[in-house]
Amino acid sequence: MNTALKASSTTVSKKKGKRSLGRRILRFLSFIATGLLGLFLALFIYYFFMRPGDARWGATDEEVERVMPGDELIPHAAVVSTQAIGINASAEKVWPWLVQIGKGRGGLYSYDWLENLFLQDIHSVDHILPEYQNLKPGDTISIGSPPPVPVYAVDPINHALVLGDSKFSTWVLAVYPVDESHSRLLIRYRDNLSGLYHVVFDPATLTMTKEMLVGIRDRAEKNS
Repeated sequence: MNTALKASSTTVSKKKGKRSLGRRILRFLSFIATGLLGLFLALFIYYFFMRPGDARWGATDEEVERVMPGDELIPHAAVVSTQAIGINASAEKVWPWLVQIGKGRGGLYSYDWLENLFLQDIHSVDHILPEYQNLKPGDTISIGSPPPVPVYAVDPINHALVLGDSKFSTWVLAVYPVDESHSRLLIRYRDNLSGLYHVVFDPATLTMTKEMLVGIRDRAEKNS
């Protein structure tokens, strides 16, 4: 009799164990599905409601419509962003900060700590580096992960730096004088990459670019 009871108890225990395991698996799958749904909704909200503002942060209508150097490389870009900031310094004072930009050079003037979480080893300086003031077309610079970015044009007269090429994307930094002691810094990005790429990476990229504008402004004003 005792043997039969033990056998029955063991069977019931096994069934409860299987049900318990099944419930844990369902809870785990439910957790994953909820997380993915939340991520999808967050990206959807950002891409359609927040990104349009971020993609033209600080820029006037005239600046968004302005034809900039390098636009001709990707004339029918699927994605374009133009971000801008006013600087209480002349275009001549801002320009050296642009020329020395890059990993292992002047840095990116953005959230170095965030870049370095991904082992980018980027360190932004607070002074002009004479050894990096001779950038020229055909050079390459790094803005983080490889491959390096080609330098397409360097225009010290009109204070425009064009990075990238017609194959993938262009990244243009240009300073426009307002008067002898004020200027406007614009950063324009153009590419034909898929929409999925921008859904995933734009929140970080546009945020880092905004901080870069602020970082350059603060350095140029402090050293003017």
